[in-house]
Amino acid sequence: MKPGDIVRLKSGGPRMTVIRVNDELFECYILAAQRTMRNGKGMVICCWFTKDHQIMDNAFAPSVLTLCKGQT
Repeated sequence: MKPGDIVRLKSGGPRMTVIRVNDELFECYILAAQRTMRNGKGMVICCWFTKDHQIMDNAFAPSVLTLCKGQT
């Protein structure tokens, strides 16, 4: 996954845009802990719009995301 890719949680939910793949330990201690707990794989930072048109963002492990069809 790379910035600009459109992804979705494997369990469903809205389409999200990848902002970046976080490979930096100094990003913040919470993300660093999640990164460590997930065997050193970088967290994927995504943003999306809610049904109320508010923008949200969060970090996800790559293992819980899937590329939406049509993405390379």
